[in-house]
Amino acid sequence: MKRFECTNCDIEKSYYASKCPRCSSWNTMREIASESEEDEPTESHEDNEPTALTDVEEEAVELLPSGIDELDRVLSSAGGAALGGLYLVAGPPGIGKSTILMQALIEYAQGGPCLYVSGEESKAQTARSARRLLGRKKAPGDLILFSSTDLDAITRTIERMEPIALVLDSIQTIGDPKLDSEVGGVLQVREVTRKILEITKRLGIASFLIGHVTKEGIAGPKTLEHLVDAVLEFSGERTHVLRSLRAQKNRFGATTPIGIFRMTSSGLEGVPNPSEAFLAERALDVPGSMVAATYESHRAMLVEVQANVADARVATPRRTTHGVDSQRLAMLLAVLGKIEPDLSSRDVFVNVAGGISVRETGIDLPLALALHSSFLGKPIHASVAAFGEIGLAGEIRSVEFPEARLEEIASMGFSTVLVPAKAGKMQVKRASRRKVVQIVPVATLEEALATVQETARRPRLPRASRRLKR
Repeated sequence: MKRFECTNCDIEKSYYASKCPRCSSWNTMREIASESEEDEPTESHEDNEPTALTDVEEEAVELLPSGIDELDRVLSSAGGAALGGLYLVAGPPGIGKSTILMQALIEYAQGGPCLYVSGEESKAQTARSARRLLGRKKAPGDLILFSSTDLDAITRTIERMEPIALVLDSIQTIGDPKLDSEVGGVLQVREVTRKILEITKRLGIASFLIGHVTKEGIAGPKTLEHLVDAVLEFSGERTHVLRSLRAQKNRFGATTPIGIFRMTSSGLEGVPNPSEAFLAERALDVPGSMVAATYESHRAMLVEVQANVADARVATPRRTTHGVDSQRLAMLLAVLGKIEPDLSSRDVFVNVAGGISVRETGIDLPLALALHSSFLGKPIHASVAAFGEIGLAGEIRSVEFPEARLEEIASMGFSTVLVPAKAGKMQVKRASRRKVVQIVPVATLEEALATVQETARRPRLPRASRRLKR
């Protein structure tokens, strides 16, 4: 039976159509080969018999460390890229994907041949970027540059070189000449990824595919995430110097780690103390600003949550968020509306300073306090921080790792912290004994709002803020 597939949106139909029934693109339906016509599978079936779990030997994964701690932390639990692993590094254009992978490849080339394939730039352009990252360092002789968009030429080069690490920049520019479809479309991108995956596993290469994410999202990470071993997302505002790297999927480690980088003239640098970086430009005594203690990447980080509640100038008030979930904001506004301020008729703007995104619920309490502060026009004292989840009834719920959050708050010099009333009491006590910080348990959002008004009279500032003020 014949099957047809749209090269733009990946839909399959048993009939041909000039116009795709899903994405409405014209002349994008292509006939795909049936199972009998497809090539024979290349994988071996010798070890394809059912086996008891106790009889299956665990395979050791050989790692290739880059020396860039923030990158290695995200790549695998043990630190480093797995040989035989296929990584998809996705993000908007210009965010730093090519930069960080070129930096990693320069380090990898100290131990063996590495191949950087560019389908977007010539070898001269790629070399210029590499020399800028090298600075005064000598270029490694085992770092090989190749410019091509032909998959056959690329695979022949890989077979001949047998590199230890490979970067394809970008997957949307590489095409298989045997396929009668547009380069960058879903069909081409999937087929190119399949062939790179096969050669990666067979030769034991640490391979990286760069994928640009656009507004349309066509041929983005969602198309390939079931084929690759790990999906890494590079995010951040291009106008900010800070970038974050997260794993959406990772067969070699957890998806919780996050790497923080700073963009400089010589490339991306790891940020060993993210809290200090995120709070470095924090304004003091400004309504709508609050410090939140988050926990990601197996470590606590302090970030500044900013809120601006303004009179609406249009019939439908705006809700604009950067760095927090917009649905979470809508819930918090509904909870706040039952206590004191009615924000339903006002514009609300929320931002996490530094361009980072916070996905955990521990940011609920600081965000609600920032919204309330902006609405009243009264600043929260700079020495106060907070963390906690807010329920629909306005109760403050406990979050994971309160002790680590408290340690980070105290180490940054904050004198007061609002915490959930039931948040691991023993852990809170241990943290308070080791560090000089006043811990204020709050059970409800109403209680928390009243508490920050009292602490506003405290004269002490955190060390980071005192340095900034001077």
